[in-house]
Amino acid sequence: MDSSVYIVIFIVLSFELAIGAGKNWGYEKTDYGPGDWGKMAPLCSRQHQSPIDINISAAKTEKSYRGLVLNVEQNVGGAVTGSFINNGHVPTFHVNNKKGAVTLNGGPLGKILHILHQFHFHFGCNSSVGSEHRVDGKHFAAEMHLVFYNSLYESFQKAVSKHDGLAVVGVFLQVDGTFSEWMEKIAVSLKNIKRPNGIQYHLGDSIPLASLIPDLASVNAPYFTYKGSLTTPPCYESVQWIVLENPISVTESQLEIMRTLTSTDGNHLCNNFRPVKPLNGRKLFKGPGEKTYPGEFSRRLFLRTIKQH
Repeated sequence: MDSSVYIVIFIVLSFELAIGAGKNWGYEKTDYGPGDWGKMAPLCSRQHQSPIDINISAAKTEKSYRGLVLNVEQNVGGAVTGSFINNGHVPTFHVNNKKGAVTLNGGPLGKILHILHQFHFHFGCNSSVGSEHRVDGKHFAAEMHLVFYNSLYESFQKAVSKHDGLAVVGVFLQVDGTFSEWMEKIAVSLKNIKRPNGIQYHLGDSIPLASLIPDLASVNAPYFTYKGSLTTPPCYESVQWIVLENPISVTESQLEIMRTLTSTDGNHLCNNFRPVKPLNGRKLFKGPGEKTYPGEFSRRLFLRTIKQH
């Protein structure tokens, strides 16, 4: 393949995770840290930005919202294949949809199918912080984002800036002493993309999302939802956020592997989360269910943990 093609591919991948206006933005308190993203990407200074602090007591029940539906007719268990890449800001898995897309609808998305494009991780330099969204003021150790685009548009690139273009499922990661073989497979794979040099690591095996994130396979899974934005420049306000209430498990050793990745400035790639933004009049809703799964935090334990910290 001609070298110019590789350059084009890398530029596209970088743009998808919002490297704004050619500037070297990041999460440190530099000229282009989170407080200054609006200087290079004006949308980052708008009023309906993400993430937010989820106030459980303020979340309203919307009776028209049903459970989420992960459509896996062509991919049993929501199995996805693809490649990992380190873009200098977040480790990302780009999904290969050639063998059948994984789609999501239901809840605030209604009947409109949304196609999974990629997922990525935000995490802290220690496990007391890391998630982008907070719950009643408290962080989780990390947060996984599954980025879907509206199937009414031809591609992610065409959907990303539209007001109804994206749906992002946020999944909290909690260190709770439970081992996840799928999270281990992801963490081990990340060892191959330690530097943001454009190299992609193709994962030979598939990742069954329904096993990694059981709530995706349950129409009764509890969630919070609101309208917001990408959490990185250019901060398009095109996202219907669906934040699952039940966290999944991660170990300290798996997080330590993530923390060995390096950012664009050569530092450790951690604390890569944006500070929370005010709701500014937006409505926060909650989904219908309270179902939990063996080996994970129950909802009751989850809420008790929030109150104790």
